Amino acid sequence: MAQDHPPERNPNANMVITPEAMAALKHGSAVEAIRCIRESTGVGLAEATDIAAEIRKSMPKDWTVEKYRAALARNDGVPSHASNSGVPKLAPGQVASGGGGAVKWVVLAALLAAAIVAAVKFL
Repeated sequence: MAQDHPPERNPNANMVITPEAMAALKHGSAVEAIRCIRESTGVGLAEATDIAAEIRKSMPKDWTVEKYRAALARNDGVPSHASNSGVPKLAPGQVASGGGGAVKWVVLAALLAAAIVAAVKFL
């Protein structure tokens, strides 16, 4: 069975990035941010580096630690600029309802038709 996390990481670890890590990124201290990310989440060096780089790329110019703390206090997990607006939040283990149902049926019908044609042709 495939794991969603490295074997050395606690799968129940808190994956919320601390305000200290965010502040370090804002001030250009990537090493400090990576250290904070690793301590708070339990991820490895490479994964923490990737997380820090992605956060830094997406961080808006007007970002502040106060905005991030307020978002965490509202239990948003992330500031509103980084959230997926319009995407429903799912409970652990819940699967999003599939969109594009018509496309799936058209592809299935095409595959079925191809299988029938192949069966008739080779029989």
